[in-house]
Amino acid sequence: MVSKEYTTRGNVLIVSDDHEASITLANLLRNSGYFCNLTTCANDALSVLSALAYDVVIIDLALTGENCNELLKTVRAKYPQTAIIMIASKDSINSAVVAMESGANDYVIKPLD
Repeated sequence: MVSKEYTTRGNVLIVSDDHEASITLANLLRNSGYFCNLTTCANDALSVLSALAYDVVIIDLALTGENCNELLKTVRAKYPQTAIIMIASKDSINSAVVAMESGANDYVIKPLD
């Protein structure tokens, strides 16, 4: 179930099927005063985005069976004011360039510091 809370700090949606990493990241953000929701696929992410305004969407490029760059383009087109951060488990200049050209605001390599 999607919570419809808001915080003055900001609302963050994490889109990743890496359960352990998502929970850890969400807990760190919550402890810093952010509100977080988690989804594991592109369709769920788009449903959640339509139900609640988010300041930041964090998309894991390693989503199983998903075209994350298409999700990125869709989020950018529908929610142009929302910041998008792509996270990846490999350091690939090509992936970073594609993500930034598709509308990402930032590209971060795992492990997250």
